[in-house]
Amino acid sequence: LNLSDTDSVQFLGMLPHEEVQREMEASDIFLSPNVTASDGNREGIPNTIKEAMATGLPVVSAYHAGIPELVIDKKTGFLVPEKDVDGLVDRLDYLIAHPELWEKLGSQGREVVEEKFNLFKQISRLEEIYAKLLSYGEERL
Repeated sequence: LNLSDTDSVQFLGMLPHEEVQREMEASDIFLSPNVTASDGNREGIPNTIKEAMATGLPVVSAYHAGIPELVIDKKTGFLVPEKDVDGLVDRLDYLIAHPELWEKLGSQGREVVEEKFNLFKQISRLEEIYAKLLSYGEERL
């Protein structure tokens, strides 16, 4: 992997949401090398990873916070330990050398996002929880 090859790797910084979506649609792989902050702060499941997977991109990321709940190693992308630069490079090199995996990993990732983060399913689950809590409260009266 040659990070100096500006045709292959671009660091775009902060972008408006619409531009992020366009860039993801024009990309082949999504890299998210997340790490725990020095104060212990972690970011849960980054929305950018959800968006990349919903777009159908294979993801390379870290075993960090809630990311393994979303990115399934070798099924929807690849995970490496935090701060494992060599591992990130190895997984990126592997994906670059095997473009036939991009669609499979990407479509499986999209399925995971649709199943776990579908707005209507989330609302339905929340309604079920509230209904159980309300019925529990009525039983106690």
